[in-house]
Amino acid sequence: TTARMGFRDKKRSILLKNTKKMTEKFEYEKRLGLPLEYIDCSRKKNYEKFEKTIKKSKIIWVMGGDTLYLLYHLKKSGFINLLKKRIMNDNIIFVGCCAGAIISGKSINPVFIDRATRKKTKYYLKNTYKKKFWQKKNNIKCLNLVKNLDVVPHCDHRNKKRISTLKKYKMYCLPERRQLIL
Repeated sequence: TTARMGFRDKKRSILLKNTKKMTEKFEYEKRLGLPLEYIDCSRKKNYEKFEKTIKKSKIIWVMGGDTLYLLYHLKKSGFINLLKKRIMNDNIIFVGCCAGAIISGKSINPVFIDRATRKKTKYYLKNTYKKKFWQKKNNIKCLNLVKNLDVVPHCDHRNKKRISTLKKYKMYCLPERRQLIL
């Protein structure tokens, strides 16, 4: 749930309740036949739970929200390495929605492009979480599950001009309600 916690306009407890309501509404636990565990890796007190859960999970679902907040905390805690190792070596399922989809790619460049063109003020580049952190080239690297491509979620696949531009910059257009299976 870390990416959702990045929306700093609400308390964590409210965001967690909203997340649980959303997953209950769509009956994810029932449909999967598996219990869901909600983890916010931006809190040190959750690190042990995060590590234990990642090591035993067969499916990892990273929700949408603030990609920069998510990746910062995955890198700060070192859990991005644990995640990648677990996904690649143990052949588990990784599901990424929005921010989760972006971190499956090579880098978070799509976030900066999006923030440069967004109309909502909370997404302006000047409101970027931990600006100095992103100036180091290594910090923008993601899981690279989609080899050497950046993933752009919510992409309109009917816009041929945009698709060719994205391909030129080695970005993959992931349309709504579509999945990328590797």
